[in-house]
Amino acid sequence: MPYTKEQELAINEGGKNIIVSAGAGSGKTQVLTQRILRHVKEGVDIRRLLILTFTKAAAKEMKERVVKLLNKENLTEAIHHIDSAYITTFDSFSLSIVKKYGYYLNIDKDIMVADEGVLKSITKDIINEYLEKLYNTKNSELSTFLTKYTQKKDDKLIDLIISVLKTIDLTSNEALFFENISNYYSDKHYEFLKQKVEELILQKVKDLKYTVLDVLNVCDQANEKLSDSLSVLLDDLLKVTNYEEAIFVITNYSSPRLAKNTDQELKDAKENLAKEIKDIKELFCYSTLEEAILPYIESKEDGMFIYSITKEIYSLIKEFKMKNNYYSFSDIAKMAITLV
Repeated sequence: MPYTKEQELAINEGGKNIIVSAGAGSGKTQVLTQRILRHVKEGVDIRRLLILTFTKAAAKEMKERVVKLLNKENLTEAIHHIDSAYITTFDSFSLSIVKKYGYYLNIDKDIMVADEGVLKSITKDIINEYLEKLYNTKNSELSTFLTKYTQKKDDKLIDLIISVLKTIDLTSNEALFFENISNYYSDKHYEFLKQKVEELILQKVKDLKYTVLDVLNVCDQANEKLSDSLSVLLDDLLKVTNYEEAIFVITNYSSPRLAKNTDQELKDAKENLAKEIKDIKELFCYSTLEEAILPYIESKEDGMFIYSITKEIYSLIKEFKMKNNYYSFSDIAKMAITLV
């Protein structure tokens, strides 16, 4: 069966990084094995190729297919070295890297891969112990948070902490994650948000001007009141320089009714204008810029509380893992990324 143009490119393209995106059953494995074959036929030692899959079953199938192709092409040297080739899973390869070079990170070579169920239980125990200490010290921030969100039960708080910890596990740099959270609630970010909200509404005002002009262009003498009101609106919009002025002009505009027997083009144009004004009012429902940013301000105290306790709990979990040389595959993958 001949390959498609895209498959041929995936097999033969070289000298740069490439990404091949394809759905299930589209021939990805076959294309990849042909790419491996091309490299071997061009003189590349199969032991210098890194071939990774997500599952052991996929790695086994890949190896079998490669062996079959090498036998077909009578590439005996490559067949001889096939058991030394890196045809394995991402997890297995990451673990081999950490075991070999983990001393750069002060990781023992006898690192143990954690059972996910056990690690989940340990994580909950660490969270509960940490919260218990907060209870015993009558931590006011904890009491306020529980009263506000959980009716004084900490189940939802624990679920939230676990959710944040899972997000951290998906990041390659947890220090940067915590730094970004801290920066999110900084005064600098507050000013940035105000600027972006104001820029957004001023862009909406700019777009609205053109919509007003569209209606004016199709207004007739029978709709003189509409024409006059739109001229005033356009003049007011042209003077807008900030959030408050934009909201005032838009919320105070009232459109006159259309005259009888108005043609459909004007009706459609006016309807389009009305919809655009309605959308702006719904999007910007606060009369001042400070009010628009208020939800962010109100979430700052609670957000920083979650940030601080999650950071401390994460440090405790990390300390436990280092002490017991007990890590998840996610931890090992991040170590491998750091090492390479």
